[in-house]
Amino acid sequence: MNKKVKLFVDAHVFDGIAQGTVTYIKGLYKHLIIDPNYDIYIGGNSKEKIYENFGKSGYKFIKLSSRNKFFRLGFELPYILKKNKIEVAHFQYIVPPIKTCKYVVTIHDVLFKDFKKYFSISYRIKNGLLFYLSCFYSDRVLTVSDYSKRAIQRHFNYKKEIYVTPNAVSVNKKDVLKVNLPFKDKFILYVSRIEPRKNQALLIKVWSELKMDLKGYGLVIVGSTGIEDEEFNNTIHQLPQSQKDKFIWLEGICNKELAYLYQNCSLFVYPSAAEGFGIPPLEAAIYGANVLCSKSTAMGDFKFFGDNLFDPEDIEELKMKILRELSSENEKTDWSNIILEKYNWIQSAKILSESIREII
Repeated sequence: MNKKVKLFVDAHVFDGIAQGTVTYIKGLYKHLIIDPNYDIYIGGNSKEKIYENFGKSGYKFIKLSSRNKFFRLGFELPYILKKNKIEVAHFQYIVPPIKTCKYVVTIHDVLFKDFKKYFSISYRIKNGLLFYLSCFYSDRVLTVSDYSKRAIQRHFNYKKEIYVTPNAVSVNKKDVLKVNLPFKDKFILYVSRIEPRKNQALLIKVWSELKMDLKGYGLVIVGSTGIEDEEFNNTIHQLPQSQKDKFIWLEGICNKELAYLYQNCSLFVYPSAAEGFGIPPLEAAIYGANVLCSKSTAMGDFKFFGDNLFDPEDIEELKMKILRELSSENEKTDWSNIILEKYNWIQSAKILSESIREII
């Protein structure tokens, strides 16, 4: 590039619960803010949250005053983009209707199109329209997996090129903080937001039916509630007291505590039924955990897990593989090198930068 490009990224999601879009924006822009070809502007509601994730230098922070998404998209962001003479703006899922510069949008997934039972009618109608319009209103469309790319092309009849900027894994194996669990047993771990499609209830049922507590294994579920899951709540309620004593649901833990759980679990199980990508099983594997991962949707791309992939609708297969992986004769597989080579933020940031160069 002959001159620096003024690039704005909407980072309002950093004030919400931990989710894939936060990891995605942080991973990409930790690299782009040190690229001399860009003047980066990061917009967020909380300066503290942005500083915590990006440091205090290499970009300009822009305070977003509104937490109402309609006002933010319809009025505040177009004003900010025009006032600061932004040339390219990067959004997640939905772009503003008033266009003052080039738009890049990342549509992480359109799971509600294929898995309607997990999403309300209002969600499907509203986001089906907004995501569709955002695709055709933007100058460049990105997504995070080949699975999501194919789904966007199919459901929206989108003929232009879609760039895949995969999520990646950032780890610090030495920066850990011990979590004091209410039991001293070994434990099985699952990390993800609580939503029906995430299938936490399935893992609890399998753990209970296998009587893993009597075999010396507790169960730890980590994640904040994204969408209320009645089956999840009922399954916990129905556990006998002896199993409730060996089960814990953790919310709001920090990355250092999560690292501890990854490093110390006996087995990490990810039975999600539908994902646009699926970061936690990769994180767990990098930290050295033995992993069982669903092969549904985008997770089918994780072919390096081999026979440690399973069908989340086949409860007997999951039971068999849990018992197999916890067998004293079973040898752990080290997937870390494969994952770090295939999924890294430097590579994804280069793809983002290339997509921006093409539209400038």
